[in-house]
Amino acid sequence: MKTETRNQTDLLIHPGESLQDAIDAVGMSQQTLADRMGVSRKHVNRIIQGKELISVRVANLLERVLGTPASFWISLTKNYEADLAVSESTKDLKSDVESLSRFPTKDLVGLGLMGQASNKVEQLKNLLAYFGVGSMKILDGLLAQGYAVAYRKAGGSASSRESLASWIRAGQLIAERLHLPSFDKSKLEGALPRLVRATLDPRSFEKEARAILTDCGVALVIVPCLKGTVAHGATFWVRQNSRPVIQLSLRHKFCDIIFFTMLHEIGHILLHPKSEIFVEMDKHIVDQREEEADRFAGDLLIPSDAYRHFIEENPVISTKAVLKFAMSLKAHPCVVIGRLQKEDILSYKDGRFAPYKPRFAWEIVDGNRCAS
Repeated sequence: MKTETRNQTDLLIHPGESLQDAIDAVGMSQQTLADRMGVSRKHVNRIIQGKELISVRVANLLERVLGTPASFWISLTKNYEADLAVSESTKDLKSDVESLSRFPTKDLVGLGLMGQASNKVEQLKNLLAYFGVGSMKILDGLLAQGYAVAYRKAGGSASSRESLASWIRAGQLIAERLHLPSFDKSKLEGALPRLVRATLDPRSFEKEARAILTDCGVALVIVPCLKGTVAHGATFWVRQNSRPVIQLSLRHKFCDIIFFTMLHEIGHILLHPKSEIFVEMDKHIVDQREEEADRFAGDLLIPSDAYRHFIEENPVISTKAVLKFAMSLKAHPCVVIGRLQKEDILSYKDGRFAPYKPRFAWEIVDGNRCAS
């Protein structure tokens, strides 16, 4: 019996066919073979018809009767079983290839996160390997559980669940392979003023911030937004909740947004449960922990009392006042300007402050970013 494989061209050859060829070559009937082996003719016939496999016992009997090594029959059977498993697995995959359209596979391949594939079945295999699961059913269950938390926190409507999960997964994989010291919470708390001071020079901020976070055992990864994803920051833990990860997309390249987002994520690390994934969008849903992380970042960059005093002392905001205030905070002026714009005290269209709100692109450092 010949069974067709997934591509309709290759054939799976059952060991029974080889057995039939072997007895034909010596002019032996199935009955004679059965009698010499000491088994029933029915058993021999079922093997030849492809209804049973050749056991180790039968392989040894065939060696005595036909002179063909038992290892030949055993190997033939094992190879057939392996090929059959691949064929059956491929059939399962073919029924799920339509699911590929839900995922940003083109972006994943383009960023080198997922391997190239010559057909949809291979592409689906690569996607499942990317998520570390064995089937689409398991992946859907994962999306409905672990990643669903992140999706709900992100508001659900702006990003697709599959795209957001794909983006977070990229950060998880990158963070897992980094060599970092153990996480030290007290060291991270003590490093916060240094992180604020690092904002003074946006050109060196990534290098300095990454060095500070690495020393504290925090992974910083940068993964561009994938199609269908509008997240600009996320926090989660890997390695059985022993390593915190800050993931940024650089979707918004204004320095003040990046500074705030990073400190917001640090707030989640210091204040909130390790078991949850926190995702920041342009407008995240109302959530107590998101508000706590916002206050943490805001007060760290600009202490509440200092900010209130600045507003009271400057009913009309001038560039000179902003620069002086930023200097007193030991922070970049964009930090102050961004806060004033967010609170509608300054207009985003006010050209006076544009020179003090730089944009920048970060470089790949130690494989912590997926795109150049």
